[in-house]
Amino acid sequence: MSNRTLTQAFGGAAQLEDEIVRQEDREENVGSTSKSPACTRSPTFTLAQNGSQLYNITRVWKTHGELIVGYDFSSAIARFWPGEGAMSDKSLIEVRDITKVYDMGDVQVHALRGVSAQVDEGELLSIMGPSGSGKSTMMNILGCLDQPTSGEYYLAGVDVKKLNDNALAEIRNRKIGFVFQTFNLLPRTAALQNVELPLIYRGLSGRERQRQATEALEMVGLGDRIHHRPNELSGGEQQRVAIARALATQPEVILADEPTGNLDSRSGAEIVAIFQRLNRETGITVVFVTHDPDIAAHTRRIVRLLDGRVVADEPVENPQDAEATLAAILAEGEEEEE
Repeated sequence: MSNRTLTQAFGGAAQLEDEIVRQEDREENVGSTSKSPACTRSPTFTLAQNGSQLYNITRVWKTHGELIVGYDFSSAIARFWPGEGAMSDKSLIEVRDITKVYDMGDVQVHALRGVSAQVDEGELLSIMGPSGSGKSTMMNILGCLDQPTSGEYYLAGVDVKKLNDNALAEIRNRKIGFVFQTFNLLPRTAALQNVELPLIYRGLSGRERQRQATEALEMVGLGDRIHHRPNELSGGEQQRVAIARALATQPEVILADEPTGNLDSRSGAEIVAIFQRLNRETGITVVFVTHDPDIAAHTRRIVRLLDGRVVADEPVENPQDAEATLAAILAEGEEEEE
């Protein structure tokens, strides 16, 4: 995943091409702990177009040479999030006959071919298919990282194609949490600051960011590891940091792209168990994107893709319990040691 796509996933604006008008910054810099990376912040800005304010750039941080911008899209989202067009009371996501065509010179690649599906609030499901089936394209569209070539996509009852880039950035930051196969953590930054990243784009104060990030890390069992950098954490712990980062913004849905793909069986079972517990206890909607039937068997529904089409959409009659799977793995390990 490119840095730009990662930035978009956390709610950053895709482009800053308009006039920037500087405003006085009346906030004081928030101090950092001894284990936090060096961090500086610039004054507040306003992005304007033709004299009409679109949104505020509330903060600009520089962390280890990496520029991080915080945005406030409240004025834009009020215009482009009308709250109309809901398909059903329970429907969170609904796509109707969506296609995605990539122009590769003289060749057109049809990644999605008329896909229709619905995800209700509180579901735990998998979008499953082999490489080239279109599942990654599907995740990018559901995550508002890409737009379909044709068809309709409703998120929480809103027609996504009517939203501009700024409103889409706000949706990604407030309604969608992303978990990636490769973790995508800042390598020189502690777990706490990694989890704070999407909250920086939201423009929260340092104290509020730290509070929400700490709570999210505690939810995934890392309350005692908040100051550890990625290279001081196991692969499973790094993925738990990534889950905490997705949870920190209190999204309505988490999209997890092959979340156990880089983990051993034990760590993978631990990660799936966390998702099952979060879904069960908080009601958050979780969508796995995976090629692994063992992972899909832990969800309550499987949408199968092949060659860009939905070939099956079926419930899982007896979803596997990841905690039971983990217990079996541990028991097998103890027997081998004996």
